[in-house]
Amino acid sequence: GAGSTNLPIEEVNDFSVRIDANEAGTLPRGSVYSSPGGGAILITSAGRVTTTQTWHDPGVPYLITELLYVFGPDAPVLTLEPGTVLQFASKAQMVVGSASLPGALIAEGTAGNAVFFTGVEENIDFWRGITFGPQALPTTRLNHTVIQYGGFRGDYAEANVAFARDLGPVVRNSLIRNSGGCGIA
Repeated sequence: GAGSTNLPIEEVNDFSVRIDANEAGTLPRGSVYSSPGGGAILITSAGRVTTTQTWHDPGVPYLITELLYVFGPDAPVLTLEPGTVLQFASKAQMVVGSASLPGALIAEGTAGNAVFFTGVEENIDFWRGITFGPQALPTTRLNHTVIQYGGFRGDYAEANVAFARDLGPVVRNSLIRNSGGCGIA
């Protein structure tokens, strides 16, 4: 949690860390996470980010198994640093800004170190994608990102990235590929 430093977690049989989405920003920098199964950080099914926070690149993916929501009464902003990987299980989804509560996502990679949004499996339409709802904030940015293997068929948008309204030029220098439907809707 907050204040921890240099936390090595090695050779575990399951996930390196199991943590609530709203607490993932407290994981200490400089930590080592590794295990035979990959050492992912499991974001628990209570996947709600309701406070502004930054998820750094821990060297292993953050695993989202159901829904990851970024919205709340205090307009939370989730920032993902360069190299951060969010892996989504089958039919999992990320929703930024709901019909009534604001939220923002800032995924700020670099030309040599992108932020990844991907499926646990490399199959077209494996996960549902990222949806920016009606209250998504225009401060949202996807810069130097790779968004792939989303666009689950049967979902209302069938896209890797779906916008409920125009937020302006929020997607830049990004690769959107291998969607089951549209790249952006």
